[in-house]
Amino acid sequence: MAEEPSIDPFILAIRCAQRDLIKRAGGIERVALITNRSTSAVGRWNGKHDTDIMPIPVVRILEEDTDAPLVTEAMAAAAGRRLSEPGTQRETALSLIQCVIRRGIRTPLEG
Repeated sequence: MAEEPSIDPFILAIRCAQRDLIKRAGGIERVALITNRSTSAVGRWNGKHDTDIMPIPVVRILEEDTDAPLVTEAMAAAAGRRLSEPGTQRETALSLIQCVIRRGIRTPLEG
């Protein structure tokens, strides 16, 4: 019996994420429509045994459409990173500013 070739975990994570993205975007036909790609191309991105990976412009369109950065999150995770929620940095900065104001701490610019 022949051994099945091992699948790169990175590629597997990307393929799973793109299948989830296709589902969230409304399925193969809708994805084909909004990305201007053929249903067979989208079907290959959606297939469990196909190895086709979505082009980055398609990922951007679908992640923006669904407000779900699934493929981007999978890529970040593969690099040992996590995505932050939009506005998190701004909220953190505002919290720091509020702490400074409440405590009356002088900043270096104030002397």
